[in-house]
Amino acid sequence: MLIKNLSLCEFCDLKKKKRITHTCALLSEFVKVLDKSNPYFKLEKLNKDLQSWEILWKSEVVKDTLNPTWMEARLPLQLLCNDDQKNPLKITIWDYEKHSTSHDLIGFVETTVADLVAKAKEKTIPVMLVKREKKKWFRGSKLKTVGLLKVLKASVIPIPSMLQYLSGGCSLDVMVGIDCTLTNGPKGTEKCLHSAAAHWLNDYQAGLHKLGTIMENFARGKHSSVWGYGTVVQKEPRDLLLFDEHLCLEKEILYSYGKRVVEDPLLELGESARLAPLIQEAIFRTIRASKRRQCYTVLCIFTAGKVADLGQTIDLICNAAEDAPLSIIIIGVGNRDFSAIEKLIADETGRLRDSRGIPIAREIVSFVSFKQFAGNATEVVSEVLKEIPEHFVTYYVNNGIKPLQAVPPPDFAALAAAALARGSSSSRGSRGSGNTRRTSKTGHRRSASPVPPVEVVNGNRSPRRVRK
Repeated sequence: MLIKNLSLCEFCDLKKKKRITHTCALLSEFVKVLDKSNPYFKLEKLNKDLQSWEILWKSEVVKDTLNPTWMEARLPLQLLCNDDQKNPLKITIWDYEKHSTSHDLIGFVETTVADLVAKAKEKTIPVMLVKREKKKWFRGSKLKTVGLLKVLKASVIPIPSMLQYLSGGCSLDVMVGIDCTLTNGPKGTEKCLHSAAAHWLNDYQAGLHKLGTIMENFARGKHSSVWGYGTVVQKEPRDLLLFDEHLCLEKEILYSYGKRVVEDPLLELGESARLAPLIQEAIFRTIRASKRRQCYTVLCIFTAGKVADLGQTIDLICNAAEDAPLSIIIIGVGNRDFSAIEKLIADETGRLRDSRGIPIAREIVSFVSFKQFAGNATEVVSEVLKEIPEHFVTYYVNNGIKPLQAVPPPDFAALAAAALARGSSSSRGSRGSGNTRRTSKTGHRRSASPVPPVEVVNGNRSPRRVRK
């Protein structure tokens, strides 16, 4: 058994909002020097508590070949070996059987991530023996060598975390899209999803409140905006309408929605919702802004469920995944049917593809509805933002963009010492001065050096002294 091009690289666990660095494994070109078969392999780690092997990842099956090549696989070090490169790791090679639920084990290799990296640094190609258990005639078993495993390349490549980009001044801009169609219900009635009262928030307001509270902490200036799609203004249908821009704080975004949608009598709800114009505007704005400053845009779309241009929207999402610093999070409002929205996440194959059948370059879309969490806005926003760090770092790593140099925090101890020194020096100077005020026996304060009287002429103070 031969394995070619086993390389290791380092990246961050983006689902945890911590500055943690992990290691991934890229495995490809396994060559089996045996009869033709349908080989695939599994990566397993040892659970020390249960003393058993846990399957971490399984490759795809390569059929009827002596020289199979598998696609790359990225696994975080925390998943691979619990951040300890010396933990045991097992690679098992299997022969896939189409008409059987059990597959034939070809062999396995027990190693560690540290061992793979160390052996790859040697001048000669490291070779490991592929073993397989063989039962004896009477009892017990023994290991038999069935092939060789060659590691041609293994390396550790550091990849920055999201925190490093944000510390360097990268800004997270928010672009909000509000569904202004009749799918929400007739405007002005209690059944409308846009109806609100002074003592409670509707789903739109609750989602905007939670989203803005989180995102305002990562904004670098007033670069957020609020849009409406599928609306009608003065009897004229508008696919896209800008409500307000140059926003930053949560209260500004929430106020814009209340003023432009809930309270504006001129705004009417339209018939159809088209997402393509909104996504096109987000792509244009984020690419233009990224040329002037380091920024990443999160397009948050609130929807009641219907999409009139599903095919065009999917094509735009696939195009945006290639070169736009953009993530799209979709929040379903109300108890509507969101089957059309779910098609923007993936197709039957488990991956989003455009009209030409080309798969998306990177994942940028997340979807969560209020009915999944029984109307809990906190859980909805938390779930929909969970994949943003992974989208964020994947874009910058794929485009070779490094984080800017972090601005060092101020030395508060030195500032406090300097302020204390200035305060003590000023107090000593005031005590040593002879020009201080004295208090008379009657309790009135008088100056130590009295000012000579002046003459008042025509209501003006004259500098001439008055003779006594």
